[in-house]
Amino acid sequence: MLLQRYLTQPDRILSSIRFFYQGGLYNGRGFLTWNPDEGYNIEAPVERTGPRIGSVGLGRVGILREEDLRTI
Repeated sequence: MLLQRYLTQPDRILSSIRFFYQGGLYNGRGFLTWNPDEGYNIEAPVERTGPRIGSVGLGRVGILREEDLRTI
């Protein structure tokens, strides 16, 4: 019962969110919402720290490496 009550309440404030993606560290704050049909949703403006990677132009091919793939 406690878990059900927790999941039916509105947005949760995330005081800190951090993840690594393509060699950069992203930090920010945001909201976590739950929708039974779609699952969890995180909305958070983040700032990147760390080296920048070059962009892949239109019509060019880029290869994703395993270390570039992340799951939250």
